[in-house]
Amino acid sequence: MKIPRVYPSDGSFYYVQDLDERNPRTGRPRQKWHKLCRIDEGEAALHAALAALLGEPPAPVGGNMPELIKTFSAEYFAALTFDVRKEYERMFEVIAKAFVKFNANQVEPGDVIAFLAKEFTGHLNTQGKYKARLSTFFSWCVRNQGKTGVEVNPCREIKIKSPPKRRGRLNSTRYWAIYNALTPMGQCFMELAYLTRQRPTEIRLLRESHISADRIHFEPSKTEDSSGEVVDILITPEIRACLDRARSLRPKHKVADLAKHRDPYIIQARDGDKYTKNGFYEVWRDAVEAAGCKGITTRDIRPYALSVMETLGADLREIQKSAVHTTVGSTEVYLDQYRERFSDFRMPLPEGKS
Repeated sequence: MKIPRVYPSDGSFYYVQDLDERNPRTGRPRQKWHKLCRIDEGEAALHAALAALLGEPPAPVGGNMPELIKTFSAEYFAALTFDVRKEYERMFEVIAKAFVKFNANQVEPGDVIAFLAKEFTGHLNTQGKYKARLSTFFSWCVRNQGKTGVEVNPCREIKIKSPPKRRGRLNSTRYWAIYNALTPMGQCFMELAYLTRQRPTEIRLLRESHISADRIHFEPSKTEDSSGEVVDILITPEIRACLDRARSLRPKHKVADLAKHRDPYIIQARDGDKYTKNGFYEVWRDAVEAAGCKGITTRDIRPYALSVMETLGADLREIQKSAVHTTVGSTEVYLDQYRERFSDFRMPLPEGKS
């Protein structure tokens, strides 16, 4: 519970009083710290000490965090895509509930650390995502200090351990094991992701208007706000066969209706609309578990496909162009995941041995 002007320090609670005298350098009131009780004496002792000092204990903070999160969301979420916005809305609901008793200007680094540890123990990747959301929110609070009272972003002082590097790697055996466990539409998704070497999001959001007589036009969502790079992928016989199969699997009674209103998606869920990120995650997860390939995600298809390009003799520039990477270094990171870690260089001993 947060109590105004009460802070822990060196194992004790203190009440911080603003004095009439001001600091000549900062212009802020000088402060006097009144020791109340030891932290391990408990809340009852704290309130008794406050009552003795002030005559009555101050009321607990009602908490303006939920209301500020609503204001922040209305401004910030407007620029997000639908799927990202839904995910952020879900995350900020969790944050608002956890900080319901807090005023934004009272949240300290320790409060954020406690929240992450309590809600997401052992989930380092999730902790990192929630810290990022909180940091974005508190940065907004600092920019709007007049109405939030927040002077410093409490997330700035927090360092979170990076999650261990994922070890999931595809090979031909695992590819076909997962493929055979997928639904027919899921198989089309996997084939297109592999054959076009594009990110899972681009395949999930692929529409008919992106496809011409001989090529597929991709404008990667990851680069649209940075490099703006795009790529056209030639429709090979394998890609054409996959596109035709996906079209034949789309719900027949939905396709015509969709065409009247908007551009149909190639990969469609049962309702005739695109798969959501979480919707396809469930399809993929079930297939991976059935195939016994735990740890493989849809993100592993792309680096595997790029590594196969290198094995088949494609030069680095062609692979970089296909992957829509702005630098060769980014392409090398993908390819290094699949390059053999074996060195056959013969090292002689240093010269000068007597």
